[in-house]
Order: sequence, then C-alpha cells, then structure tokens
Amino acid sequence: MGLGARSMRGANAKSRGPDRRYPDPPNAQNEIFLSLDVHAPDLPGEGPSLSRIKRTLGFRHLPAPAIRVYPETTFYLLYF
Repeated sequence: MGLGARSMRGANAKSRGPDRRYPDPPNAQNEIFLSLDVHAPDLPGEGPSLSRIKRTLGFRHLPAPAIRVYPETTFYLLYF
C-alpha cells in the first residue's frame, strides 16, 4: 500500500512570497495505491556482485501492476 500526492506546489521559495511563480497553485490531491513490491535481497542467487545488485535494488520500487483506489479506482499494468 502506498500514498502519493499530485500538484504539490508551495514547498519551495518560488511558490511563496511576492515573487512567486505560481500565483494560484492548485490544491494537492492525495492518491492511495495497492501494488506488488519485490524484496530484492530475498531473490535467489549469491555472490559479491549479485549481492550488491540486490542490495541496490532493495532501495527502489520496481515497476509492477498497481491499483489506484483513491480518488478513483484505476488499474495500471506497470506503475513506477
């Protein structure tokens, strides 16, 4: 399960104050996803190079099928 947001402006100096570049920033929209997530360090195989690759992949979400359940239900064949 994951939580995301779209249209997030206002977190930097360009979005605030008299010199802002976005005079009317849109409201942020929450999104909730359900997806598969592979725990790369548990994949089969051993060796120094493969262990390093699996450890690095452990920090990334690999593309997988996903379902956005909020604000509307949408299926994605591959979602990053």
